Amino acid sequence: MSSAGAAGFPIASCRFRGCHTASAPEKARLCSLPPQDLRQTLRFRSYPESLAWNNDDLDQWVAEDPRRGRTTWTGDRTRSLRWEYDGEVYAPTPLVKKMVEQLTGNQPRSAYGTRYWVDDSGRDLTELADLPADTDGTFD
Repeated sequence: MSSAGAAGFPIASCRFRGCHTASAPEKARLCSLPPQDLRQTLRFRSYPESLAWNNDDLDQWVAEDPRRGRTTWTGDRTRSLRWEYDGEVYAPTPLVKKMVEQLTGNQPRSAYGTRYWVDDSGRDLTELADLPADTDGTFD
């Protein structure tokens, strides 16, 4: 028997793909973000995790076209971010990998995609998923 998350999705059936580096409870919390979080803008923030690419170069690449650094939360359980740059929807990790590939020509094997997208308060998706259920849960 599965329990329901804050958005009413059965946690056991959550398939938040693209967060391959996220733990199972973290994926469930991401899938359970409340419906009022829909259409919130998230911005790109470098996360120091890899020697596979240079974060300064990635930050410069994003600064050259600010649309590269903005997404909108869709609430979809498999592709939760709409990238302003191309209008397509992605899960957080595949989007970060795509960005690195566009910059370097090589797609990294892994990335902590949920750590790169933050709200206006600077909280990343992992931190937002950790908010207590009794908070309003908005990205503001």
